[in-house]
Amino acid sequence: MLEQPSINLEEKLKQQQEMLEVIMKQNKKIQRRLTLIVVAGYVKFFLVLFPLLAAIFFLPPLLKQVTQQYSALFDISSGTNGQNGTFDAAAIQKAVGDLSPKDVQEILGVIGR
Repeated sequence: MLEQPSINLEEKLKQQQEMLEVIMKQNKKIQRRLTLIVVAGYVKFFLVLFPLLAAIFFLPPLLKQVTQQYSALFDISSGTNGQNGTFDAAAIQKAVGDLSPKDVQEILGVIGR
């Protein structure tokens, strides 16, 4: 009678060992997936963070250059000489450069009316 329970106990131990091995394999798979999820989270974080930092670092000088380039146009749009809302011909001449004063006056005549 004593031999019967020991055989049954050995079988149960083997079954438990097999189940433990299956569980260990599953745990390793889960651990790999969790590691990949954490790494992907860091990658996503840096994919968002780097452009923001680059924008903070590079945009102010670029915006300064753009505003300098278009400041002449902004000056023209607000550069009336105070006489019935006409535009200042000198400011427009400075902005356009290659046009003759006669051409500028013709353009002002068309715009003013």
